[in-house]
Amino acid sequence: MRLLIVTQSLFGTVMILHPQFTENFDGPGPYGLTSAGNPGWNIDANYSTSAPNSYRGRYGNGQTVTLTSNSFSTAGNNYVVLNFKQICKIEFTDTAKIEVSIDNGATWTQVTGTNSTYLGTADFINQGNRFSELSYGIWAPGTPTAPAANWWQTESFDISVLAANANNVLVRFTLVDFNSNNGLSGRYGWLLDDVEVIASPCELIPPTIINTPGFPTWVNAVYNTGPYDIYANIYDNSPTPIQFADLLYSVNSSPYSSTGGMFLFYPDTTWYGQLFPANIGDTVCWYIDAYDGCFNVGSSDTSCFIVSDGASIPFCDDFENVSGSQQLWGFNTIAGTPWEIGNTTIVTPHGGSNVLGFPLSGNYQDNSEAYVSTPIWDFSGVSLANMTFWQVTNLENNYDGVVLQFSSDPTVCKPYMDNNRGSK
Repeated sequence: MRLLIVTQSLFGTVMILHPQFTENFDGPGPYGLTSAGNPGWNIDANYSTSAPNSYRGRYGNGQTVTLTSNSFSTAGNNYVVLNFKQICKIEFTDTAKIEVSIDNGATWTQVTGTNSTYLGTADFINQGNRFSELSYGIWAPGTPTAPAANWWQTESFDISVLAANANNVLVRFTLVDFNSNNGLSGRYGWLLDDVEVIASPCELIPPTIINTPGFPTWVNAVYNTGPYDIYANIYDNSPTPIQFADLLYSVNSSPYSSTGGMFLFYPDTTWYGQLFPANIGDTVCWYIDAYDGCFNVGSSDTSCFIVSDGASIPFCDDFENVSGSQQLWGFNTIAGTPWEIGNTTIVTPHGGSNVLGFPLSGNYQDNSEAYVSTPIWDFSGVSLANMTFWQVTNLENNYDGVVLQFSSDPTVCKPYMDNNRGSK
């Protein structure tokens, strides 16, 4: 069954994605691919990503079987991407490979990491530019275990070098038994679904989004009510910059809403957005969408956190949950060495394995000035409060020091102890 790919638009400009070839194996047929070899490829109703069917490839002892697409044109398009869903449950010594022809099948070229860009997550290149049960750990390599519904993997190849601007393009999926000639040896075979080839005059790879190192990622338990700053590095292959980035959020399973967009924070790839304040007990989920100059949309993974009252009295932090502690405490480095939370090589921690330190290893830099502040505590109804902590101090005598301050107004701190100068 052939599918129709709709157009995609952004900011009032229309970018048409040309569906050169699509097949989901769900209609009565005929299908857009032809099987050759024994027993070859057939409809499989046991597994699918678009119900009810996928296509299953099997081979006998010493056999090679192929599944070849109908011919299609990519003329006028400089960028071509092959997408499909798969479960490749064949012996790791056997081969499942992809080939491309631009002369209607007269000659074939295997898709490799050299002549194309693999965009999936399998160890495709290191395993000889092929798939097998060894490609993903979830495929139970070395056993004849039957596939499970969660085994499906999404694959994508940028085959522009092989297939751009050609009139008679074919794509072929090829299964080859290894020279042991034992066929599938009890394995299920190669399952394919939702095969498509998309071509465009503009690149087709969506932006990549990663959390900016050094900033909170806001996951699991978060010990403040916000607002929550989000920093992300967004990369793309488009010749034009990222056009727009949006931060979307949901509170307590509500529909996702936009925060109004993000803005370029540094003149490179760092974008900034902010999640709104939340209430204690709320579950907040968020992700980022990014749009490039070719109208491709990239999405980050979805992150979720629960807003927790971690700063209530009595309060204790042993710094063993590094991510949680980093969210509780405030850090401000004016110059030089910062305060850090984690393992230390300087002293043995009083308990556990982590400390709050300045620094965690080596020596602090000359002329350093850094501050670390506790969460804001509510002392309403508290008549007597004690603060205790364990410390090791090793500072330059008569020059360097530490000061402990307190405040009932977070904007103003008052000295509680004079500078503690020298070594201890």
